[in-house]
Amino acid sequence: MPQVALSSHLVETLRNLPERPRQQVLDALEKIHHGQFDGGLRVKKLQSRPSVAVWEARVNQAARLLFTYGRHADRHSQKPVLTAHCWTVVFDHDDVPRVLQRKAFDVPDAMQWIVADEIDACEWAQPPPDNPAADLDAIERDFPETDRWDAYAALSAEYQGTLSAPPENLPWYLESPVAFAEWAEAEEVPAELILSDEQVHLLQEPLPTFLNGPAGSGKTTLALYRLLVIQENDPEADIAFVTHNPRLVAHARDLYAALPLRPEEAAPVDFKTYRELAAETMGMGVSDLQHYQVPTDRLRDFLGRHPLNSAEQQLFATDIRAVVKGMLPLQKTPALDTDVCNLLPRTIYCNEMPGTWSAVPRHKRSAVYRLAEQYQDALRSDNRLDDQDIATQALRRLLSGSKPRRYDALVLDEVQDLTEKQLRVALATLREGARTQMLLAGDPTQVLGGSGFGWRMPRAIFHERGWDPPKPYTLTRSYRASAPTLRLPEALAELLKAEEADVVSLNPDEARATGPPPVRTAPSDAVETTLAEAHPDVLILTNSEEQASRLREAWGHPLVWTVPDAKGLEADHVVLYQLPDRLIDRPGAAPAEREAVRQTNRQTLRMHYVAATRARKSVSVVAEPHPAGSIWTQEAVARTVNTMEQFRAPWAGDPSQEEWRTRADYYRDREHWAPAAECYRKAGNEAWAVLCEWLDAVLTARANGDSITPPTDAPAPWHNDDALTDTQAALLLDYGIGQRDTPLRIRLLRQVGRTDEAEALAAEHAAQTGRWREAAAYYRSHDRLAEAARLYYQGEAWEDAAACYRACQRWARAAQCYRRTNAWLDAAECHRQNKDWEEAAACYAKADAWTEAATCHRTIGAWANAAQCYREAGDDRAAAQCYRRIDAWNRAATCYEAAGDSTWAFVCTTLATHDTPDAVLSTLRHRYDPIPAPVATFLVKRALHEEADTALLAAWLLRCAERDPEAMLRPPVLQTNGTDYAITYNGGGWYEVATWSAEAGVQHEKVQGTARLPDALQPHAESARMQHENEQAAKNSLSF
Repeated sequence: MPQVALSSHLVETLRNLPERPRQQVLDALEKIHHGQFDGGLRVKKLQSRPSVAVWEARVNQAARLLFTYGRHADRHSQKPVLTAHCWTVVFDHDDVPRVLQRKAFDVPDAMQWIVADEIDACEWAQPPPDNPAADLDAIERDFPETDRWDAYAALSAEYQGTLSAPPENLPWYLESPVAFAEWAEAEEVPAELILSDEQVHLLQEPLPTFLNGPAGSGKTTLALYRLLVIQENDPEADIAFVTHNPRLVAHARDLYAALPLRPEEAAPVDFKTYRELAAETMGMGVSDLQHYQVPTDRLRDFLGRHPLNSAEQQLFATDIRAVVKGMLPLQKTPALDTDVCNLLPRTIYCNEMPGTWSAVPRHKRSAVYRLAEQYQDALRSDNRLDDQDIATQALRRLLSGSKPRRYDALVLDEVQDLTEKQLRVALATLREGARTQMLLAGDPTQVLGGSGFGWRMPRAIFHERGWDPPKPYTLTRSYRASAPTLRLPEALAELLKAEEADVVSLNPDEARATGPPPVRTAPSDAVETTLAEAHPDVLILTNSEEQASRLREAWGHPLVWTVPDAKGLEADHVVLYQLPDRLIDRPGAAPAEREAVRQTNRQTLRMHYVAATRARKSVSVVAEPHPAGSIWTQEAVARTVNTMEQFRAPWAGDPSQEEWRTRADYYRDREHWAPAAECYRKAGNEAWAVLCEWLDAVLTARANGDSITPPTDAPAPWHNDDALTDTQAALLLDYGIGQRDTPLRIRLLRQVGRTDEAEALAAEHAAQTGRWREAAAYYRSHDRLAEAARLYYQGEAWEDAAACYRACQRWARAAQCYRRTNAWLDAAECHRQNKDWEEAAACYAKADAWTEAATCHRTIGAWANAAQCYREAGDDRAAAQCYRRIDAWNRAATCYEAAGDSTWAFVCTTLATHDTPDAVLSTLRHRYDPIPAPVATFLVKRALHEEADTALLAAWLLRCAERDPEAMLRPPVLQTNGTDYAITYNGGGWYEVATWSAEAGVQHEKVQGTARLPDALQPHAESARMQHENEQAAKNSLSF
């Protein structure tokens, strides 16, 4: 069963087809994959020249799928296996011969090797067996049609295959038809997201990874897939994708959003520029940092005011940025914030820095260092920072204990643009233990502006930290341009290699075969006239901003760039306009001088390399070779470039407004505002043209320290659905756009990452416009509960209002809101917290929570209400206890009877029906002797023992309550043989004796003298007499 490979053209076709024909193509692919050559597929071999087996499969009544068989490396084993290479779909089968014959057709250029005269009458009902690339013409020549299949099956192995694999002119996408169906059904899936075999192989390599790759090789694509692999293994991983170029950040974010296979539950990836990462580390917003950061060309402008030639300016600028300002002392890991300075110590730079790191000869380094000091003083006096000052401050902040946001995995793209300080800041954002979860991707060949980058830099940092540095892997194929176009930068890379520079091969032989070779022509009026006619898909690149400005003014359009400014851009056609091309050759120079020469030559070659790799279709060179030695006279370069006496532009025709609009959007999204304005104007979109012109003026004014006001008499394109870039949005905010348009200001704040401000303003705006609940939701999420509760209340969102009031302990308000929604229990709880017991009880009662209601009533002594609630709750005993508290004896008795407590029922009935304590106690003693202790204790607490006239009954009650009657009563009471006695002295020798018995009850007897007292009472007679005398004395003293 062959694997299926689709051309990029067919992948793009699938994505754009309507659903029904797309499914028909996918069905045909599935049958080819499984070898189901049935009557519906009707596979035919086309009669072709040369002897290449080109097959046609029926998609529907009109459409045909064209494919070949060959060998292609298996993804896992990397061994060549049988592969069906599916090239394109022709939607009118009568066009198949013409499509395959003509030179310019709408299928990939690489298919031009397939040439067919007519369709063979032979239909195959089965797929070819073992060697489908064999010479079918030979089989058909040597065997009759009836025996052809058997002969093919038997003898195919003996025939030499005419095609072991198709020309590697395009990336082939190896997947099952099911996977292709998923891709095709996904909306807006760019073809560049489908991995080539080379990328799949590298994707399987373990992290950490150093990834080399030339321009257009798919480094970013591979990095994005790395994100997916990390997310599949750990959906909650916090991942950052960081690169120096904001245009690449936006592009990578868009590509990632287009991936149809992203894990749904994965945490979002944090896409950001290095500047945003540094600003975050410094505790600043990007827009705040912009107020201090100088333009990238400030150092070159500064050096341009000194007597230096162009080569010296470039060399010195490179060393000042990458070494003097961008490096730390060698072999020294900074431990304190004081270890990091704006400038490398003078002695280290001038005397100790090896030539492999600094390209400036030692005898010139003192002069370079003085210039660096002057430049730093100028920045300081203006209160401005360049990118290396920002890296320095970020490092200091990290070393002083600042805790940056930490990531579980980190992808650094275009790492060649980072200096050592910047790289250290980025690596510091990895969490402890996550050092293996990183991918660094870059192309050392494209180093411009002096980052000093080489893979030795991250390797040195790894060694310094005790980590094992990975071996760099390399992507070798560029998909951006044709082979003839790529041969020029490949030749430049070879020259760079001769200058001992790190380079990555482009392998042009594996690129698209067709396309015009680069051409070189001398400067002339005819060339100037051609280039003065602006074209949307042409990049004109020159060396300096001064020359670019002159050309823009002379030609009347802004579509001219310096090479550094064009990094990250690409176009169909690129013009290299009079770039400095001299290569210096000083074989007898001293070693230090030779290194300076090499550095100058490297910069010149890299400038041309970066410029040439911007092209997709053609490169045109306008140059007169330098007489002392030129790039264009080098044999390796000269054989890749055709010389043209009369320049003919490879672009032709007048571009449409749609082409201008497409290119305008391209420049706008990459923050090239002057070219964007020009393209918008030619596209007839004056609103965007005005905005882009204004933004360009803003940058110019800011660089000069001036101010500029926003346009007021032009349409406002930022109100349209078109997206502004982050920098555009930041500038609009800085200059007051949106001050009176709150929704616009909110949108701009969100875009520039000032999310907190945006959400706060959105909440304020929602409150002002009556969207109370929306505003309240914001305040609630930020724990501003009182404001949230107030807004929910205004919006009549009673449940949310109640919850917020409750959370901030505004109990009365919370209860009020709960009552609005009949949430009686919650309302009661809030009333209870606020000690509003009656309200709480009422709410509990509404919720039939009678026990809780009774508790609230008891708290404030509302015993009758409490008793009623207990009765509703079925707790008759508790109800009776409450009735006892208010002497509601009959109701208490009724409740005790209902509770089955006859003792307490009798006690309460007795208290209700007898008037005196003696009657009550006597009745109870006749019924219960002893009475239960809880009952006795209750009666004692009610002081019945003090109110009783009969001491015998009082003593009985105290004994039942487990109290000591002798200690509590006078006269004393004695108990002998079941009979209670009490003695009282009445004066004149008379004693009164009271007795109790169960049969007779209380009996009183008066006797004179102690002799007539019972024997048991005689010992107590004296104490009774003494008590009487004491009482009389007390009365006499009171009378006196």
